Amino acid sequence: MTSSPFLAVPGAVVAEGVDAGIVGHYGGPIVEQRNLERGEAIVDLSNRGVVSVTGPDRRSWLHSMASQALDRLQPGESAEALFLGASGRIEHAVHVIDDGETMWLIVEGAEAAPLAAWLDRMRFMLRVEVADRSAEFAVLGAMSVEALDAATPAFTPAGIALDWVDPWTALTPGGYQYAHEAGHPASAWHWIERIVPREALADAAAAVEAGRVAPAGSLA
Repeated sequence: MTSSPFLAVPGAVVAEGVDAGIVGHYGGPIVEQRNLERGEAIVDLSNRGVVSVTGPDRRSWLHSMASQALDRLQPGESAEALFLGASGRIEHAVHVIDDGETMWLIVEGAEAAPLAAWLDRMRFMLRVEVADRSAEFAVLGAMSVEALDAATPAFTPAGIALDWVDPWTALTPGGYQYAHEAGHPASAWHWIERIVPREALADAAAAVEAGRVAPAGSLA
């Protein structure tokens, strides 16, 4: 995976451990956290992995292995799921968004290739195709669409923005709400992960340097 252009932004300090390869902070992680919380900053998550699943059987097939209902996931809807093995063991944790043609899975970078290989072994005779797309696509994070739009346009290969929105505070189809929105422990949480072509990272880093959007590191 190529080096992130965000590492060349003035003040960038590279992260360590699971976040190696991206910016840990730009000199003020607490300030960056506040900017992020206000929806004014973006985070480079280009060390995440992106796996695509295409084919007419993709929803029902992934649904059969997941902890979350994915068979009725509508274009643009987001879900969080665990993929389980035959014995019920957790194999992978993923963020899922479907654009009507492809189901996109966001995972930790080191998990992309193992996830693609594991899914490929489970295909049998079903009409699905699995691919690790991490070399082509990257991920940016923010607490507002406006911050992401200031950095780079949404990627819409099938006419649907590939913006995974954390469903934690929302009532999912077929689910139940256990607290009113005002009393939800994360009612102000609006986390978004945008899948973009990897070459778009350079434009996003340039937007940060030009002051069109604030930067936040992984510590934020």
